Amino acid sequence: MGQKIAKRHADKGVCLYRQRLFKEALTEFEIACRKLDKNDDLFAVLNYMCLVYMDLGRYHDVLVCAKRQAVASERLEQKSLQLEATFNMARAYERLGEYRTSIALCNRCLVTGKPPEMSPLSGYTHLCLGDNFYGLSDVKKSLKHYDRSSHVARVLCDSVLECRVYLGLGQVFESLQDHVTALQHFSRASEIARQFTADHPCEKLQRRVDVELAVVYGKLGRVAEALEICEVRIAHARCSSGSSCN
Repeated sequence: MGQKIAKRHADKGVCLYRQRLFKEALTEFEIACRKLDKNDDLFAVLNYMCLVYMDLGRYHDVLVCAKRQAVASERLEQKSLQLEATFNMARAYERLGEYRTSIALCNRCLVTGKPPEMSPLSGYTHLCLGDNFYGLSDVKKSLKHYDRSSHVARVLCDSVLECRVYLGLGQVFESLQDHVTALQHFSRASEIARQFTADHPCEKLQRRVDVELAVVYGKLGRVAEALEICEVRIAHARCSSGSSCN
């Protein structure tokens, strides 16, 4: 009976997460975690909690959940889950600026875990490595891993991964003051992000792309285009908050 109740809380949390009601979703997930005694169910709920905390920018909490996942996956003795927990830890450390720790964990996924080369885990791990090396200002290695991630994204037709790769590439070229090339990558990221519907978990990527586009347009002296993006984004934010959208 207790497990059925826990799963109901977990299912409700998933629905709330898809509605972008993060705080409410966390409440349901936390209740589920306290009641679940099967490690595979617990791992799945913790994975959703990692996603919520990433969206909220609470990266220390992502790390805590990922470490709990690692314990659960060890009990299950499932290699694929162990790799997923390791990757979640790597993502958290990258966002916390612990780039070398994140790189070590990414390498553990790729070298020790040996996931299939054309798999989501491989693609996102290379993306994480690209982000880490960008953080360390190692442009050559950053571009190498973004290129590998891009290849996986194209093979798997993973539009979210592809969008994130173009964002990363845009940032790299922006840091090199190559604004024209940066604009090309950000524009491609924008084309992909516009395909995500309002209820898509990664719809938020369009907002991030718009910020990058506005900045690079400004640096290129294309002020009118930068202003237009900002005005559209402000109008969209007002609509989302319930203001009149006529």
